[in-house]
Amino acid sequence: MMDREILQIFLRSGPARKYDVGHFSRRVAAETGDSSALLFRTHFLNHSILFKSVVIDKSYKISESRPISTIIYSPYDYLKPGDGGESFIFSEENFQRFFQYKVRSETVDIASFSSDLDALNVFDSVPTFSPIIIELAFTRSNIRPSSIYFDLTPELRVKLNTHMKARIRPLIVAAYEQSSCDIERAVEEMTSKLLYLEDADSVMPLIEALRLDPSTALEVLSSWIGITYFEYEYAALQPQLRALSEWITKNAKTKDSLRPNESEYLATLSRFVRGRMKEEWARVVDLSKTYRETYHALVFKSDIKRFSDFLNSCRHVYWDLGETLGRFEQATIAWRMFERQLMGHKPSYRVVISLYTVLRKLLGAPPAATAPDPEDSLGENRGGFSTLTADLF
Repeated sequence: MMDREILQIFLRSGPARKYDVGHFSRRVAAETGDSSALLFRTHFLNHSILFKSVVIDKSYKISESRPISTIIYSPYDYLKPGDGGESFIFSEENFQRFFQYKVRSETVDIASFSSDLDALNVFDSVPTFSPIIIELAFTRSNIRPSSIYFDLTPELRVKLNTHMKARIRPLIVAAYEQSSCDIERAVEEMTSKLLYLEDADSVMPLIEALRLDPSTALEVLSSWIGITYFEYEYAALQPQLRALSEWITKNAKTKDSLRPNESEYLATLSRFVRGRMKEEWARVVDLSKTYRETYHALVFKSDIKRFSDFLNSCRHVYWDLGETLGRFEQATIAWRMFERQLMGHKPSYRVVISLYTVLRKLLGAPPAATAPDPEDSLGENRGGFSTLTADLF
């Protein structure tokens, strides 16, 4: 179980790390008055909160194929989740044990258990709870909960559609280059089909043009859509990350007079936190570099093969970007809480140490296989998403 301070950060997280089922369930009940419209059949799940988090196994390793786990948190008091509760890492076995414990029965209601397991598997199949990604995952699984559970405002949907159309257009041109069809109309239709991806047949011209295996094409295209969405998310986070980095570099001084050992401890924590932020951002830049280069090769050189090769291996990029996005989102939440607490005043030693301690826990240790050399500078232009800067830190 996570400690209380980290729980508070998780509870304040955005959709990269948190999905508040209870919040949406209360909205469904208020707006529809229909209990059958709730997402789950089991009462405690309809009041639960789902978290995404890195879970390290007993050998202190992070899974390379699935670096992020889904945690199901059941608060003791649904209206006061910060007061504590019970949680477990999602798997079918763990869910069955917790299900039996919560319903206080020796026998499992198979129909309810099976239905709820299917919905939980959808949440577990993606690296974040970002609305468009959750909606896409449920659509692909042919599960149709109330649209309230996706929480996509018309304004956000328009922004995402515009962003997706800009990315998809070169692919449509490649798919229909020998055709006399209306390209702009094809872009509109294919964007809609990709965002509600249900079967390979509906996007077969694109699958064939990109030389994808039809048996894995839906997963590949879903991962690519996720990566494309992360461009939008990372660009939105940049100003907050830059502000945090600048504060650590220039203004992280306390109002207290410090003993030498306190100054050294503060400096050590500061170096660690900023170093981890640099390492994590370098991962984002490195992971996105191949995507940018292969996509540009497709757009400007009509080189389909390089982009096709990237797509066929992009699932790990999708999960790694989602994992790092979650770390950064939570770090910026901790930073905003810290700023509000200060109200423009210079912080005490205790408050700064508290912030650094939380950031250290949130940023964690680098994944062994993909972390860049800590000495590697981010000052040089190493590429990345078109809207990202490599010298953020």
